[in-house]
Amino acid sequence: MDDTTEHKTRRPHRKSRNGCTRCKERRIKCDELTPRCSRCHRMNLDCQYVKRQPFAEDAADPIDALLLQLQVSPHPGSPESSGHESASSPLSTASSASLLVPRHEKRPGSPLRMTHMQTLAPAELDLFKHYLEHTSKDLTVDEDDQYTLQVGIPNLACQSKPLMRSVLALAAICRCCDMIGQPDPGRAQVAELLALADGYHMESLREIQATLPKVKQYDHVLANAAMMGMYGSGSHRTRIWLAQTAHPDAPYPMPKHSQWISLFRAAYLAYAGLLPPESPHSPAAFDYKLTPHLTSPLPPIFHPLSPLLAATITPALAKLHAKSLTLPAGDPDVAACQTALTLLTSVAARAFAPADPSPTVDVEIDPGAGRLAEVSPWLRRYTASITSMVPSRLPRRTIMAFIHKAPAGFLGLVEDMISLMQAAPGEGAAEGPGVAHRFAMEVFAHWLVLVVLLDNVWWIGGIGAWELGRIVQFRRGCRWGGDVWGGGDWWPEGMWEVARQFERFRGP
Repeated sequence: MDDTTEHKTRRPHRKSRNGCTRCKERRIKCDELTPRCSRCHRMNLDCQYVKRQPFAEDAADPIDALLLQLQVSPHPGSPESSGHESASSPLSTASSASLLVPRHEKRPGSPLRMTHMQTLAPAELDLFKHYLEHTSKDLTVDEDDQYTLQVGIPNLACQSKPLMRSVLALAAICRCCDMIGQPDPGRAQVAELLALADGYHMESLREIQATLPKVKQYDHVLANAAMMGMYGSGSHRTRIWLAQTAHPDAPYPMPKHSQWISLFRAAYLAYAGLLPPESPHSPAAFDYKLTPHLTSPLPPIFHPLSPLLAATITPALAKLHAKSLTLPAGDPDVAACQTALTLLTSVAARAFAPADPSPTVDVEIDPGAGRLAEVSPWLRRYTASITSMVPSRLPRRTIMAFIHKAPAGFLGLVEDMISLMQAAPGEGAAEGPGVAHRFAMEVFAHWLVLVVLLDNVWWIGGIGAWELGRIVQFRRGCRWGGDVWGGGDWWPEGMWEVARQFERFRGP
């Protein structure tokens, strides 16, 4: 055969040299439509085009100029303030309330450090921008959180690759939750974003475990733990949605219940690990230092079911306390459950306490001479607040304090029961779990009723109702040696039924 007949020339085509950053990263052809190319439009992705310099088509993609010019604005009126703000910086816009430096702490403005930022791929830059412009603002509640989430942590992330990976993971999960809330979310796109977030999270875990023994960068450790806590619950919420919307012929793996609890508790353990080992103070009873700044009282929980829970939780917990007195004395597992129940009672009392018209004062932990003294004051205050080391005005932190402060032995019993729920339905088993395990699950279920009230927090969503529903179904079907565990009226089950019916009829 002639050589000319064997050779096949390529079909004439035009290279997409000016395609969007998404298509370039995926190495696929871009149709270069504006404002969003067809592929990004179909997958509901942010579509961005790089502005190129003349005669530089073959050069590497430049770093987004907007991110390279980020500035930290000093506190208005401070001596360090130069009066100049970058107009292009999202960190210095009026919409972010000028990003006040936290009270009691003023510092000069400084450019966002670029140590690791210059190595980000275009898609990673896009996620980092999403964190700065959307995720961090969703999480912000006061000026301390503004500085921590919008300025402090992004600056640290640009110095620490593991922390940057955690920030990117949280931003990707934020996008997942945004898509879940849309009328017609695409499961494939959500699953793809979740896989991307999981990859960043695992990279961060590996890198921080490798560097932790060598480097005493406590700011990076605490900030990373805070990001992972929100990532854990946000990714758990996303997995729940994927499991609920899966086709019967292609079921999605059920989420592991205890994983999100472990990640949420990580910030508390990291903070407690920086306290002096010889300190006579336990983390929960560490010295508080009053500051003169006045704050508003604890706001009420704005949820339709809040009045019902407030009116019924006290007798429900009293019934549980009475049951705890019938359990074997001297058993360390039972003692851990009783401690958890006492903690839950105090959490519920604070969550549903009547509004106090008198103002309260902020409290700040005194680091003393331990490693905690090496942590930046703004991050020390923020971590103490989210881990419930100091009282918080936010109902979500009041309710989630249960996970931070519950005894490790109690959480171990809960994890055992969760593993049992996932392994088998329980019916027909010759021997079931002991009374301590069952009582631990009862206490945990009572707490989950409170978590139902947090379904408007984007990184929590419907976790409470879903987890509680699985426990209710498991409890109904359990038979161990003729013992019907699910007999009688049960307050968590009743509240779950009410929440389920409310969700059914309240509409979109």
